[in-house]
Amino acid sequence: MASLIFWLYAYGLTWIAVIFALRGIGAARTQQYARHKSLMTTAINLILFFVVSYLAKVVFLGREDRTSWSDFYLYTLYIHETFIALMLVTGAWARRLAHLFRATLDAESVPPEFEAMRRRHGLLGRLCMIAAFCGLLTASVILWGMATRLQA
Repeated sequence: MASLIFWLYAYGLTWIAVIFALRGIGAARTQQYARHKSLMTTAINLILFFVVSYLAKVVFLGREDRTSWSDFYLYTLYIHETFIALMLVTGAWARRLAHLFRATLDAESVPPEFEAMRRRHGLLGRLCMIAAFCGLLTASVILWGMATRLQA
């Protein structure tokens, strides 16, 4: 039961991070770059807080006992973990690019190499958000399975 409670907390925390990120995307679209940076930093910090929480969960509660999980839920978990890894990699890469081109945000003209970085940043951000949504979708399935196994 404690493990399910932790994962419900993680699920909610991830939704909150995604909401901040969506608001950040909206700010970028209206060229409110300082607001975009602030909202995305909050989203990143929430995800980092989850990672630290997960490490504490493993120490105090251990890993899930998957012996009673059906193949469907195991494969869903593996797909989920792939989406989360994709989210973390693309998000970190987008963040790194943002750091590199940060000085050009208020520039009158942007050198081509920084323009390419900006486009790549946007593409990676979109991939990160798609991975986050897919991660949340697969997490919903996994949580459902955890809850139904508790009732059995």
